[in-house]
Amino acid sequence: MLNLLPWPVALLSALVFGVLSTLLIVRVVASRRRAGSRSSWREVERHLVEGARARSAGQLQLAIQHHTHALELADGHTGALLALAEDYHALGEPDMVREHLRRILSRHPDEPRALRWLRDLTVAEGRWEEAVPLQERLTRRASTAEAKARGKGLLAGIRYEVAKAARAEGRTRDARRLFQAVIRDDPGFVPGYLGLGDVLQTLGRARDAVRTWEAGLERTSALPLLHRLERYEREAGHPGEMIDRAQRALARMPDDPTLTFYLGQVYLELSMLDEATEQFERLAALAPGIATFHAHLGSLLERRGKIAEAVSEYSEALRIRGVFELPHRCGECGTFSAGWADRCDRCGSWNSVRSVTRALGPLPPPPPPHGGRRP
Repeated sequence: MLNLLPWPVALLSALVFGVLSTLLIVRVVASRRRAGSRSSWREVERHLVEGARARSAGQLQLAIQHHTHALELADGHTGALLALAEDYHALGEPDMVREHLRRILSRHPDEPRALRWLRDLTVAEGRWEEAVPLQERLTRRASTAEAKARGKGLLAGIRYEVAKAARAEGRTRDARRLFQAVIRDDPGFVPGYLGLGDVLQTLGRARDAVRTWEAGLERTSALPLLHRLERYEREAGHPGEMIDRAQRALARMPDDPTLTFYLGQVYLELSMLDEATEQFERLAALAPGIATFHAHLGSLLERRGKIAEAVSEYSEALRIRGVFELPHRCGECGTFSAGWADRCDRCGSWNSVRSVTRALGPLPPPPPPHGGRRP
């Protein structure tokens, strides 16, 4: 006769056996999945490596095949999507590059490599409105104060281009609003003041335009703003106001070489030769290596009949190989240019081109009145 266990004990034993069997099955399945997952990821990595090798060898279609296989094994894999973007970039297919970058950002909105790359593409293609939110996201995620400041400067430049495009399309009121936003966010952005003043003039609000340029001048002392105000006064038939404005600006910063240069130009234009000579003598004493100062001074001395001194100044200007235009320099890449520009032609930075006078120290005291050069 069988020695049967009491039914409660048998039931408990069956339950324990069932649980243990289930746990064992789960562990076996999980182990197989892990092994499969490791194998799958090894395949992904293999395709990424082989794809990179193929691209380096110029085999772009083979590279695309490998990177596509990697993406099929790991849907949405950021590395595979970036690799495909690089493949299509090498093929010269920017639409496909954008497609893969956007796929990354749809899953990871703040992925820095995709954000920067897509931002650079939109900027290079002049797709300014599309570039704005990309740069806003990059600026928000900047980790240092320096990076955030650079990001804000770039954002101001992109928004400025949006405003310029609106003005070119005849959307004058939109352009006004956009230019106002640019200088509100970056009070030192010289092109924004110029653009806003021009738009206000177009709208028939000349006095508001003048006030805009004057506000920018007070904040930046930038030559382009002085020249824009000068042009306005000349067209309005107010040459005396040109002198008053230049003198007021210089009174605020009496040692500023840029304002001194401009005042000397105004005096020269109005044939106030003694006053102009005084300004350019101070500048030539401060920066003898800038040919512009010697060229202007030579012209003034010639007009005053001081031929020998004029020849000396002209000779110095020619030795330096300069012209009458004041040289400008990009503060980001160091490229020199003959005049001001809202954006550097070489590095693409906005609001970075400044006259070389910005890098000079304070002016020396004025020379003796109309008495020639200091020894």
